[in-house]
Amino acid sequence: NKPSNNHIIVKTLVYRILAIFFTLLFSYIFTRSFSKSLGITILTELSQTFFYYIYEHCWNNYYEVFNGYL
Repeated sequence: NKPSNNHIIVKTLVYRILAIFFTLLFSYIFTRSFSKSLGITILTELSQTFFYYIYEHCWNNYYEVFNGYL
């Protein structure tokens, strides 16, 4: 029973919201600049959200194929 696209989107967004906070926090600790840490956070989070969404689709489409090997 595969999750729907909406389920994957919601799951992705909730996870990323938590990650955004920590990325912003740690990048600020290292740069001591809010504008730099915001730029780092935006670039990092947009790319990670996109790749996580692709990963979920790949996993859900190929899980049954590789299930015997995992």
